[in-house]
Amino acid sequence: MSLWAAIAMRTLLASIVCLLNALAALAQHPVTTGVTSLAQDGGHSPIIADDPAWTGLVAGGASSWISTPCDARTLGGPAPLVAAARSWGSGRIIFTSRDWSSNLANNSTFRANAATWLANGRPGPLVWTTGHQEWHGSSSGSVLPSLAASMGRSSYGLGGTVTASSLANVAVLYVLDPWANFTDSERTAILNWVSNGGGLWVTAVGWSWNAYHPGTTAETDHPGTRLLTGTGAYAVRSNVTWASGQSQVFDRLAPSANSGSVTAARDALIALHTQFGTGIGPALEQDAAARTAFVNAHSVLAWGDLLGLPAARTQAARDACDQLRMSFPSSYNRGGALPLAQPTALRGRERLWRTLTDLTPDTAADRSAVAALANWTGPRLALYRDHGTVLVEDQRSSTAQQQAILSWMQAIPPGRVALEAITFSQWLPAGQTTFELSGPGCQVNVFNTAVGASSENPFPSDSTARPCDLFSSVAAHEVMHAIDATWITPNAAFDARRDALLADAGNDSMNYLRSMFTAGFFATNPQEFMASIANQWVSEGYLVMRLGRTRFAAGRRQPIEQALFMADVFANGATTTFFRGSATAGPVARTVQLTRDGAGRIIALRDGTTTFQFAYGADGHVSSVTEASDDCNGNGIADAMDILTGGATDADADMIPDACECPQDVDRSGSVDGGDLAILLGNWGTAAASTDLDDSGTTDAADLAVLLAAWGPCAN
Repeated sequence: MSLWAAIAMRTLLASIVCLLNALAALAQHPVTTGVTSLAQDGGHSPIIADDPAWTGLVAGGASSWISTPCDARTLGGPAPLVAAARSWGSGRIIFTSRDWSSNLANNSTFRANAATWLANGRPGPLVWTTGHQEWHGSSSGSVLPSLAASMGRSSYGLGGTVTASSLANVAVLYVLDPWANFTDSERTAILNWVSNGGGLWVTAVGWSWNAYHPGTTAETDHPGTRLLTGTGAYAVRSNVTWASGQSQVFDRLAPSANSGSVTAARDALIALHTQFGTGIGPALEQDAAARTAFVNAHSVLAWGDLLGLPAARTQAARDACDQLRMSFPSSYNRGGALPLAQPTALRGRERLWRTLTDLTPDTAADRSAVAALANWTGPRLALYRDHGTVLVEDQRSSTAQQQAILSWMQAIPPGRVALEAITFSQWLPAGQTTFELSGPGCQVNVFNTAVGASSENPFPSDSTARPCDLFSSVAAHEVMHAIDATWITPNAAFDARRDALLADAGNDSMNYLRSMFTAGFFATNPQEFMASIANQWVSEGYLVMRLGRTRFAAGRRQPIEQALFMADVFANGATTTFFRGSATAGPVARTVQLTRDGAGRIIALRDGTTTFQFAYGADGHVSSVTEASDDCNGNGIADAMDILTGGATDADADMIPDACECPQDVDRSGSVDGGDLAILLGNWGTAAASTDLDDSGTTDAADLAVLLAAWGPCAN
């Protein structure tokens, strides 16, 4: 028999075994007998039943997704679970994401089976709670009486506090999406009653809870989740999505209704690695069943931090990642790139390390420990250790690319960006089964363009051209998306000001600093507004201000107000901000001095030897802009333009001609004095370029000696 024939036979046999197991499991669980699908109108959320005692009953939909600070994230892997069951002492529990009260699909069969299974021969009525703001209480009041009557039982709503005595004669208790918490005594009474033989059905719609309860999360705060504390089941704040054109039907029944258990996911991965050994990469491309199991299991491990699940569950997922990393080093160690022809194994490794970094406590010590395990060095190490940003790119990015990203991140003051991951999607080929590499928080993607291979001029034709390395420009653009989402948007004042700038600029392209786009582009794509300015800012900050001044002189105030906003975002109320320029050795960030009025508005900006001044009208808009630049070398050309047109050299990109430099004058006051000494001492032991006066890589005693030797007014 040929290799391919053997693989085909093995796949066929595996499929037959899975089918037989599925049929056997359906026959074995009474709740799904006669059930092929469930359906209900409205929005749906999944649940997770993490404890191995839970049996996944029903799942479906194409995937789940969750909104994050940067974008919506898809929860890859198994179809979302919406119903699960378990024993609890002598009693039983069913947990669902909806109450399935609408008579669609096999809902009535499922409800009847569930009631019989929960009652387990116990006499008494079917009762539903009404004293905890139950979202579905009213609809349940119309369904449960008829269900109870068909079983020869009575039914009623139970208001007020739930007590042991109020449950004494109840057969099944329904708690249907409560929005008010049960007290500790109520929870104890309910779970003790279940343990002694009662049947409990709990529903919780996670997405609606989060939508109406900002600052909380369904996974820990939904009253349904809190009622089930200790059982290993959680409501999830995610939404379920279906493939385009597919009706909202849940048709994945046990055993394909994956519970989301960390233990089950870990064991499935261990079994796969044990089965295929070091040949797991090619095997995953040939064996569809193994590939699906591999993707689903890794996805389950990744859900913990993305969904904000309880700490014990998150730690269990981290422990599982550690166990896989140590047990199967050939698959998970970061020793180099994996073959692009094995995308499932490649993405599996990237997924494990993304999951591991997501689940690691966000401290410098913990980051350093993970980085050491991954053998990350150089800029890649600094990006993760100092900024919490992991590169997802199969170890293929160059040091120059890493440094270009790091130099931009380092220029941004701390706290301005929360960027968890940067992907290079061109090095992460899509596999035959969807394998998501996203995680919590902000994630952006950059182009796989070699540093120095190509450049772009981000300035329009009415500005001086300033070509910028394309990779650096794209990286700045994408990181700015993260700043917009994680710094500007959560800041109410910044958020309102950005939106006002967009509304004021409208559809006229010339009202924008990046005016080369079609009319209405930014109104239609507001998320690109700040990111597009970053392309210019990373190239030359001075030219951004000059472009704004030029447009103001032509009767358009919007561009200069956009430039001032960019400066304010990076200053965050302080009297300094940063500009970027290009030096011989690459891009350099420089500190720019700001002067503010009593309202906190920028009225002056000093960049090198150039000063911009601004006035404001009664309406709050800029009413005048002036620019004055020194001519320190006396050649009749303003210093800034002398540098940009190539007439004067500026090796350190500080917008001061090198011939006029007094490098010991760190604060550019015109004199080497106590202000410069204070800055140098503040930078002691760091690699700050402004105070590393002897270019040794560190601010130390040698630099102090250089500064003291130049004490007094600068000669130039």
